[in-house]
Amino acid sequence: MNPTRRSILRWGGIALVSSPVAGILTLSISGPSLLEKQREAARREGIPLTPDDLRPSPPIPDSENAGPLIKELTKRYNALPETEQKAWDKTYDTFAKATDNSAARAAFRDSLTRYADLIQLAESAAECPHCDLAYDWNQGLNLELTEFAIVRRFGRLLAARSWLATDASSAWEDVARCARLGNLMGQTPCLIAALVSVALHAIADRAYIATLKRFGPSPQAHSTLAAFGPPPKPTIYFRGEVVSCTMTLEQMRSGKFKLSDGDYDPFNSNGSVWKSLSFVAPVAVPYWEKQLLVFWRAAFAKAREAEHTGDYEGLGKWFDITMKMWEQDKINIPQNLLVLILAPVFSQATNKTNLQTLTQQRLRESALALSEEKTKTGSFPDSPTLSADPFSPTKPLRYRKEGTGCILYSIGQDHTDDGGVAKREKNSEKLDLVVRL
Repeated sequence: MNPTRRSILRWGGIALVSSPVAGILTLSISGPSLLEKQREAARREGIPLTPDDLRPSPPIPDSENAGPLIKELTKRYNALPETEQKAWDKTYDTFAKATDNSAARAAFRDSLTRYADLIQLAESAAECPHCDLAYDWNQGLNLELTEFAIVRRFGRLLAARSWLATDASSAWEDVARCARLGNLMGQTPCLIAALVSVALHAIADRAYIATLKRFGPSPQAHSTLAAFGPPPKPTIYFRGEVVSCTMTLEQMRSGKFKLSDGDYDPFNSNGSVWKSLSFVAPVAVPYWEKQLLVFWRAAFAKAREAEHTGDYEGLGKWFDITMKMWEQDKINIPQNLLVLILAPVFSQATNKTNLQTLTQQRLRESALALSEEKTKTGSFPDSPTLSADPFSPTKPLRYRKEGTGCILYSIGQDHTDDGGVAKREKNSEKLDLVVRL
């Protein structure tokens, strides 16, 4: 646990445990009333509070819903022996590191045949326009989201299969399938879904550039661009996070909150903090939930502003500043306890989702335009007109010719032009976002 989080818990715990009887009585009397005012305001502002608020309306027709297919895929994949899963992963990893190796290609191709029924489920899911995984949001923070790792795995396989294709049409279609799976994952209203959506788009993006370099520009290259959906919206993926919080607090209120077999502890403390505070939870929960709604109402207002202006970096900074202000407010830490524990993860979310996805989109579109220019004139242009770099909005994406090729890049999340260097060493942080043609 980091020092700041430990300090928050210590101050909050001391304040709650040492609260005099009069203070406890005051909380029990005023808390529910203050909470109801926040709930009413949240409802007026369209912020979901219950699992029913997250259900698609109208319901998605079965013929258009990828959810059941993805659940079946997850069930059947998880039924494979662990040794078989690991062997399949090893086959993929070996091929991904050496796509020109004939033995690796043959082994990977054989695995695609062996598990064709599972891959067919992923392909069918990718053809659906919508996805409702029908999660039980009543479980709050203990909700298991097992499908996302499986879909990411199969999206990766489809993208890798594009490297085996000997014709452009098959290659482009597999890239599009991977991108569409990313779109589907982004329809689930929670942060992990948004991050998996971004990861799948990044996987499809690499396959797109590889396919463009192999087969050149074409109408199908343009149509595949359209398969990549827009960046996830914070006002969508924050919805499930609000409901997860409110349902977890409902479990605390009723004394039903349990850690999931020791695997997940939102307090990062082996449950000791929750156990030590559980006896005050029925009284403290209304105040915790009230403060959570104060936080989420402000976060949604800021997110709507960012979606209107495109200033997602400003949204991330707002989270950081807000958390620092609440951490320094020692007097109100007992009320702010749950916000300070659960909310910091969101400060970098918008950079990882919106800005990175938008940057990859502009790099992809620019790469196609540059390739078309080379096809037309025989060489890449000397000084092309390029889109703005989302990580440096006042300047365009960087570009330079290198021999008969070129390099196109964004300065990335560190806001530093590293000259088109994606990584300095194997395990280092990513620097620029780079495309080489």
